Amino acid sequence: MKKYLAGVLSLHLLLTGCNVSQVVQVINAGVQIAEQAAAVTGLNIPPQYFAYVALAAGCLSSAAAEETTSDSALLKFDKITQSCTQAASVTLPPGTAQNIAALAAKLAKAVQDVLAQVAVKPAPNARTAAPAAAPPSVPTKADVQALELLKTRAEAVRLKMSR
Repeated sequence: MKKYLAGVLSLHLLLTGCNVSQVVQVINAGVQIAEQAAAVTGLNIPPQYFAYVALAAGCLSSAAAEETTSDSALLKFDKITQSCTQAASVTLPPGTAQNIAALAAKLAKAVQDVLAQVAVKPAPNARTAAPAAAPPSVPTKADVQALELLKTRAEAVRLKMSR
């Protein structure tokens, strides 16, 4: 069984160019930025900033949750893309303080990094030249624990910023 799982994981790495631990690192970086963004206080912060941080945190929470599933890499990418596409860019009103705009842009870049990390790069099928279906990724127990913690942290940011 271990050899089978190692083979499946190796094939996944070949097809997707990444592993779950790399995705964990990228999501973690995004959650850390979201937590920084949620800590910003002040009177002149536009409501769009709070809405954007909540949206991005929801994306990171969804990505962490999806990475713990046994879905194929293609399905994971599809689900994460659906939940994160809107959060990949941010528009704040003119006059927004530079530090606020920079932090929001940094968070948008983190979301883009998550999307890039989970992007599926399937190998072509030799007979048909069609993309081969990517197998499910196999997260380790440590990856699952880390992803569950990241989901909880991102969800806490989303809830704080949704008020």
